[in-house]
Amino acid sequence: MALLSVYTLLTEFNLLGYNYQLDEKAKVLTIEEGFYEKEIYNVQVIDENTIQIIQEVILPVNSANTIWQFTIIMLSLFFGGFVALTQLPITQSKNGKWYVIVYIVSVIVFIG
Repeated sequence: MALLSVYTLLTEFNLLGYNYQLDEKAKVLTIEEGFYEKEIYNVQVIDENTIQIIQEVILPVNSANTIWQFTIIMLSLFFGGFVALTQLPITQSKNGKWYVIVYIVSVIVFIG
């Protein structure tokens, strides 16, 4: 999980498969689609289509990237919690049942 987290942060990998770069000087938005074989689209940004570009490209890509990064962090935490519950003597302690209950409820809340 740590390798996946580092890879995601360093390469800005996302499962959506879309990335964009905005060149403000040339007023061109470059949209990359795909993981390995990327299709590249260049869109000229003019005053009339700025709001449409923001709504249809920039906001969905940014929100998908944010959700992906949050999910990677949460999966790492849940994996670490699972390892702690199964490998460490936490469950044999006095409050062991509560640790397991809190973990299961957290997983259910995250998934739901």
